[in-house]
Amino acid sequence: MYRKKAEFRKDSVKPYVDSVITFEELQALFDSRDIDITSLDEDLLDNASYYGRIFARSGGLSDAVREALMEQKIDFELKPVTCDGIEACRVALLKASKNVLDGNFIKGMECTGGCIGGAGCLTHGEKNKTEVDKYGMEAYYTKLTNESGYY
Repeated sequence: MYRKKAEFRKDSVKPYVDSVITFEELQALFDSRDIDITSLDEDLLDNASYYGRIFARSGGLSDAVREALMEQKIDFELKPVTCDGIEACRVALLKASKNVLDGNFIKGMECTGGCIGGAGCLTHGEKNKTEVDKYGMEAYYTKLTNESGYY
């Protein structure tokens, strides 16, 4: 989480990002304005696919890459190695450097469970992954692309 805030300061990133805040900072902003988000009416976003909604959890990006390969009819056997936590990332990279990795795509999530398990999150635990998957299943779009490109 704090790494993302540091990336924001890089000259190569600055032109593309307006601001970066943590979930804790967002909650503080809501609190300072007396906004209780639990009392607001829910509205379903209809502009993101299932795959766009599950990026925050471990394995979400690998699922999206697999779907993109299928949708684009690219004949490639994806063998993702999903790293859940910093130690798993270290092990996968070590195996890759020794050419013994059982996979051809590494997706490393420093935080256990993915971003939903990160230090900047307000809640933690398996419940969050389940909620992310449920949110993904509610997506209006089930594919990554439409006639004009990505959703």
